[in-house]
Amino acid sequence: MKTFYFNIMIRVAGWLLVASIINISHTNAQSSRTIPVNRTTDKVNMQQEELFKFIRTVQITPDINFQSAAFARVGYVPATNNLVVTWAGEFTDTIEGLSGGYAYKEYTLDMQTTGKYGALYEAGGDIGGLMVNNIFYAASMDPVGWRIVKYDAVTWMKLNDILFPLDALTELNGDMMLAFVNGQLDISSQCLLPGKLVHRSRAQALTINFFLQI
Repeated sequence: MKTFYFNIMIRVAGWLLVASIINISHTNAQSSRTIPVNRTTDKVNMQQEELFKFIRTVQITPDINFQSAAFARVGYVPATNNLVVTWAGEFTDTIEGLSGGYAYKEYTLDMQTTGKYGALYEAGGDIGGLMVNNIFYAASMDPVGWRIVKYDAVTWMKLNDILFPLDALTELNGDMMLAFVNGQLDISSQCLLPGKLVHRSRAQALTINFFLQI
């Protein structure tokens, strides 16, 4: 059974949320969360212990509405002062007409659920998301390249929905990464070098696409 957790740690500047999607059984759920570490001899772990302090683990899925999760992201929404966790997965029952796809749940800053959740859109394959102020951007795999969707993260109203074509011979549409740089949305992924005969799973280069207005 796949269970989606957020490990909450605290750093000097505030919360650090680490997403974990693991296979875990109900019989050994408690014991599998602890891994013995020799901190007297492991200098790396000692340095990490100074930076971070583990607080607790919060289970995101499965719950009454969602069965599974992948491609998890978390972002802060200034207008609501809440955190939003997004992921792609299967739903327990249909939500807004969908049996699975990209979904979200809202939490307080200490990861207490607010009870607000929803389905964004049906998506297959790899997907990435990014929160920029009160706007949420999603990019998912599509036969022509990427599907890029923009949402108001307060009302979850869809603001824009476009298809961005990629060169199928050289540009790969999986494992995308989203960033916001100098006022531009940056979506990057792997690509194949021209003239190099390698399998698509062994991409050797990076392609970056900048979007000024979406």
